[in-house]
Amino acid sequence: MLRSLFLCLLILSATSANAQTAKIAAFNKVAEASLEQFRMFLNCSATDPETHTQVQASWDELIADTVKVLERTNVPANVIATFKASAAPAAVMLTERPFGEVIRYCGRDQDWAKKFLAQDFIMLPTAAARIFGGQ
Repeated sequence: MLRSLFLCLLILSATSANAQTAKIAAFNKVAEASLEQFRMFLNCSATDPETHTQVQASWDELIADTVKVLERTNVPANVIATFKASAAPAAVMLTERPFGEVIRYCGRDQDWAKKFLAQDFIMLPTAAARIFGGQ
């Protein structure tokens, strides 16, 4: 009887771990898409200080709100730390690239400013809450 109970607990634990792993993978995919959107917004707004400040403030708020969701839903600390590192300005900005390369990068989506102003981007805190079950 005790052995059966232990086996059931082990199976439940493994199932829970697999579910958490799947949720983390789903979040990482959505976070990468969001990072790519804001990489465009942040880099392409860099020549206009007023717009860039607005984009940076929006990004900072999205990251802070996403971290709150991750913490509230008990996402492992190492996942949160990795997310925060990948979302840091140094990781998102193309500062080491030649200016011409950045211009070509920005030319890939000439509607980036319209998308930002219309908030046509992934609302990462909402996506994280859906994935991890937080409110």
